[in-house]
This record gives sequence, structure tokens and C-alpha cells, in this order.
Amino acid sequence: MQDEARDDRERPLLSVRAALIFVTAMFLGTVVGTLTLACGSEIAQALLAAGTAAGATVPALNRIIGDATDS
Repeated sequence: MQDEARDDRERPLLSVRAALIFVTAMFLGTVVGTLTLACGSEIAQALLAAGTAAGATVPALNRIIGDATDS
């Protein structure tokens, strides 16, 4: 019983691949939001653009960054 609990604690919450996808999506969303704000748009518009860019990037990166089991 303790071995199972220890295995759950040592296992990472996200895989390296998933973390890379999410960090890259957040970075690109931040870039898009910053550029939108720099163009003179309102903060709400910049946040909406950043969220849209980050959300649209996740599925694209999921396809681009292949899984280690893909052959």
C-alpha cells in the first residue's frame, strides 16, 4: 500500500511534452497580447487576443510536437 502511494507522489503531474506545449502556448499568447496592446487596443481586447492565441496554439502544438511513441 505504501509503495503505491509513493509511486503516485513521485510521478509528475504533467509529462515533459505536455508542459512544453502549455509553456509554449502561454508564451505565444503573451506575445500576441503584448503586440495587440502595443497597437493601441484596450486591455480587454489584448487579453482576448492572448487567450485566443494560446487556446488555438495548444492543438497545433499537440500535432507538431510528436509523442515519443509515434513512429
